[in-house]
Amino acid sequence: MQPPTDTTLPIDNIRSLLQFVADGIDQRLHKLRSGTRYESVRPSDVKVFAMALREPRRMADLARQLRISRQAVQMSVKRLSELKVVELQPIPGNSRDKYVVITDRGRSARKAAEVQLRQMETEIRAVIGKEGEDALRGLLVRLCEAFSPEEYVRGRGQVPPDSE
Repeated sequence: MQPPTDTTLPIDNIRSLLQFVADGIDQRLHKLRSGTRYESVRPSDVKVFAMALREPRRMADLARQLRISRQAVQMSVKRLSELKVVELQPIPGNSRDKYVVITDRGRSARKAAEVQLRQMETEIRAVIGKEGEDALRGLLVRLCEAFSPEEYVRGRGQVPPDSE
């Protein structure tokens, strides 16, 4: 017997719609990774990897920024370490914690993932057209700049203005 579904919650709010799209993209990218050495990578691993790619971070910082448990970060880092795409490096003056750092293999994996991301964007373009894709990208950039300006700027490889 299936548990009852609560249909009283609106699912057409922006947050829910973004989450549905993100979940769908995660599922599609997982299918695109199928048959590769990265087939076992989970969405949480991708998030940990992406955060470490922007800059080396402590596991505690990753957990706080991703709003997941330290144990969940440790499991993701363990899986990513087994794939040799990240490594742990000591933090000077701190014998307990380590930085999660992207390896050369990790940078190569990122380049391979770009091919999958371009394929995903081609599929999106097939649904909404080139103009729709450009409009969507522009709106998402504006939202990133409004709601996560430092993380967005850092993700683009730039230094946030107040940290210079």
